[in-house]
Amino acid sequence: MRSRLWPGTAAAVLALTALVACGGGGGSKTTTTTSGPPTTLPKPVANIEIRPSSGPVGSTFTLIGTGFKPGETVTFQIVFPDPAHPPFVGQPHKATPDGAVQTTYRATAGNPNGSYTVKATGDMGTTGENTFVLGAAGATTATTAPTAKPATTTTR
Repeated sequence: MRSRLWPGTAAAVLALTALVACGGGGGSKTTTTTSGPPTTLPKPVANIEIRPSSGPVGSTFTLIGTGFKPGETVTFQIVFPDPAHPPFVGQPHKATPDGAVQTTYRATAGNPNGSYTVKATGDMGTTGENTFVLGAAGATTATTAPTAKPATTTTR
């Protein structure tokens, strides 16, 4: 059995095939744009130095921060070793044109012995931290030692 095509049908099929193959049809073109992974800059980190690094109750600790942005407002927070004590938050300080800031913290009666964390946070995103020890090295609680015999010395 043979089929007959109407006159011009072959030409129409050929034109339609060419149109589809070329992506024609007058529709809008779609483009896809890809980009690389998002870039997130790390937060700037300041260096916090504490002088002295340890001392007894009554000591004044000097807190020195460098690496802040010029004019950045920096707040120091003192985190106590005992979580029952809320952190002490100091007054804000402006960083110098070279990014430095300095203040002091005086350990008063009632401050527990142990390791304190000093956190410095700038309003432009710069942060830093360090620690100091209050009390004798390893001191956490006072204890009473058993009474010992007096020592005697011999000279020769």
